[in-house]
Amino acid sequence: MLAPVNTPQGQAPAEIRDVAEPEAAPNEAIVEVKAFGLNRGELMLLATRPEGWQPGQDIAGIVVKAAADGSGPRVGARVVGLADQAWWLGPACRGPNHQARLAPIPDNVSFTSAATLPVAG
Repeated sequence: MLAPVNTPQGQAPAEIRDVAEPEAAPNEAIVEVKAFGLNRGELMLLATRPEGWQPGQDIAGIVVKAAADGSGPRVGARVVGLADQAWWLGPACRGPNHQARLAPIPDNVSFTSAATLPVAG
């Protein structure tokens, strides 16, 4: 899967690289990213995090695999989420998120608008 990674010693602060597919813990859902938000703090972290760190905290998307322990939103749910890192994946990419950090998105709220809420909002 392609994702941006931190390259503090490189010619650019980040590069698109091939990374391993994420695996979910029992209390994490897999979310297909439809939109992600940028925030100033993450942009500043690019200068201080180690090589290979993956930025990305604010996401919105659809649950494609519910948490194995039965907690959290069901498959197909439209959600907004806050992650520790690694969510600047781009459309149609997938990643795990702890079910306690996911909230439903009403049908009248776009993925783009929802992705601005967790940190950046």
